[in-house]
Order: sequence, then C-alpha cells, then structure tokens
Amino acid sequence: MMRVLCLMLIFTSQNERVEMTGTRMKEMFNWKNIEFTFENETQKQSMIENGLYTKGNAIPTSIALWNEKIFVTTPRFKFGVPASLSYIVVNFTDTETEVKSPELIPYPNLDVHDLQIRNITSILNIHVDNCDRLWAIDSGQIEHKHETDPAIVVYDLRTNLQIDSQKIKTKTDYKTEPFLSDILVDVTSSNCDTAYVYIADANNYELIVYNMKSQEFHKVGHNYFHFDPLCGDLDIDGIHYQSQHGIFSLSMSPVGRDDHRILYFSPLASLMQFAVPTKVIQNKTLDTAKSFYEFKVMGSKGLNSQSCASSFDEETGVLFYTLISKNAIACWNSFSGDEYSEKTQGVITEDKTLIYPSDVEVDKNGVLWAIFNNQPKFLHSTLDSDEINFRIFSGTIRSMIKGTVCDSM
Repeated sequence: MMRVLCLMLIFTSQNERVEMTGTRMKEMFNWKNIEFTFENETQKQSMIENGLYTKGNAIPTSIALWNEKIFVTTPRFKFGVPASLSYIVVNFTDTETEVKSPELIPYPNLDVHDLQIRNITSILNIHVDNCDRLWAIDSGQIEHKHETDPAIVVYDLRTNLQIDSQKIKTKTDYKTEPFLSDILVDVTSSNCDTAYVYIADANNYELIVYNMKSQEFHKVGHNYFHFDPLCGDLDIDGIHYQSQHGIFSLSMSPVGRDDHRILYFSPLASLMQFAVPTKVIQNKTLDTAKSFYEFKVMGSKGLNSQSCASSFDEETGVLFYTLISKNAIACWNSFSGDEYSEKTQGVITEDKTLIYPSDVEVDKNGVLWAIFNNQPKFLHSTLDSDEINFRIFSGTIRSMIKGTVCDSM
C-alpha cells in the first residue's frame, strides 16, 4: 500500500513560530493585522482620518516570488485598504528563528493605488513569468461593487515600471459580474514577446485568453468550467456558506515535445481535477463542439477536497494544490505515470488550526510557499485582532514530498 506521510503541526504559544515535523515547512511571516509602509507618519494619519486606511480591513490572498521579494495581494474586499499590491523582502541568509511581521510596501508605490487616479483599483491575483514581469488581475471592484472595468496590469520587475495595461471588456458585456480568480502566463524566457495569458472567471464559468503579441482577448467555455451543485456547501472553521464558483485554480506542465503545455484546472465548488492542452485554448476560432473531448477528466481529489489554488514544480513534476475544507496542501506527481486518483495523491501538511490555505506558489529555487489567511471568517464573520490571523510558510519541495506518494525518487 502506498504510504502518505501527513505532517503534523506543533504549537507552543500564539505568538511563536509554528513548526512542522521534520522542519519540512517553516513559518516565515505572520500577522495579526496587515499594516503598510507610508512615506511618513503625517501621510499615514491623513489616510486614516480620510477613511483611506482602516486597520484590520486588509487580507492577504495570493503571493508571487521574484528574487528576494514576495509580492502580496490585498484586494479591496473592504474599504480602507491603502494598497492592493505590495511586497515584503526575504533575507534568505537570515538564520534567526523569530517569525517576522513586516509592514507591506506598496508596489510600485503608494500613488498608483490612489482611487482618484484609478491606476490600480483592486488586485485579486498575480503571476511572475520567466521574463521578469509581474502580471496582475485588477478586478475593478471595491467592496464587491464594480468601480471600473477589470484589467490586466503588467510591470517590468527590473525597472518597476508599468509596461502594459489592458481592459478585459466593458462590464455591460458580462452576463454575471466576473470573479477573476486566477491568472497564469504561458511563456518561455527565450520568447518573451509571444506570451499567452490564461484568466479564470469563476462566476461566468469561462477561461479568458489574452494573446500578448496581437493584444487580443478571446473566451473559452466548457462544461468542466462549471461548479458541481453537490460540492458547493462549505463548512470551514465553523463558518458555513455556499459557493457556486466554477473554474478557479490554474497551473501548467512544462513545455512538451509539441511546444505546448498542459493546463491543469479545477472549479472551486468541485472535487474534480481537469486538464487541457494549451494549443486547444490558444485557438481563438476554437469550435468547442469539435474540441470538447480535448478537455480531460483527470479524477477526483476525494471527499471534502475543494481547492482554490495550485502550482506546478517543473523539476519534480509535482502538482501542488490547496484543500480548503481540510486546511491542507496536497500533491500529485505527474512524472510517476500513475493515474490521478485518491491513492496517488499525497498530503504534505494538514492542520485544523491553520485556516484556509488561499495560495501556494513554487519559486525558481525549488521552494514551495503557502499562505493561510482565515478568509471565510474575514468575509463572513470577524477576525480577532489579538490573534495571529495570517501566516506564510515555506519549505523545500524535495524535503516535503520525501516519503510521500508524490516522491518518485
């Protein structure tokens, strides 16, 4: 029988580091409340007095890595969030065991987040590509109400300059208000000008595809993008709510022999994992009837295994994904040759006290990063500002999958 090693978490006190058995993942950062860096105290107090900064109204939802920076999104789910895209600096040579709670530094600066300027409204998700560019999805929403059209915003990380901004489409074109849950960039470092961008719209059950070279958008629809009505009832840490979110999580395989990848995707209110060759979705004249069977059902994650985020490690071939109802991170090794099933999936960390793994990210150094953010309580109840509510963990991929079904070595 294949062995799955579940890593247990050991707590000492509320303010001390959360350690995982075998030190496979360690807690790098935590926060009771998210705070931001301002130019000076006068600027900070002015924003507080004008209602532009309300302590406790920001929640970190997704992360992306570039060199020594961790980019963090704090969407404007509530008013009073001064910046929805920021970063913190990681000192990889720091051997101290103390968990840090740094202020978030607005990116590229605080001015672009000014709501009167409308340069950036509310960043939902981000992706750093192989060409040192940060791609961000701006929902255009504040407190879940549309203030402007959603857009893709792109920054050159070497210069911190915005190099592109594309409105996706006017809000009057939507059947339902979109929820753009994930963004993924399909490009290689040798071909930076021919990127394809994939965006999941969880409310309209569509995949939006952007061709950077032609600067054109097209939409792809499929039955597999929809939610499963039997899997939308969620109970997370005592917060009970329903979800009808469809396609939510995106990740990709390495480039194959045909110069294309496999796109892995899953709806939020579903237990299933799906896949499709990227050459299919890149075709803007796609005949969905003829291409229906190009979309593959990989298999089920198992009972109560809804997922909101995933990331693929090209070196090991392991697909990592969150399990929000179990407060866990799971894995499956695509290089092993085994079919996707409950027996071939492993759990690398699971603990009922770490609530809602909202994002996982593989960096270029073989390290997996994960963020837990108590999102159901933040949106449907009230967080306790005297407790640690947000945590970021990291661990080397080789050590985390060792001894699990995901280890092919």
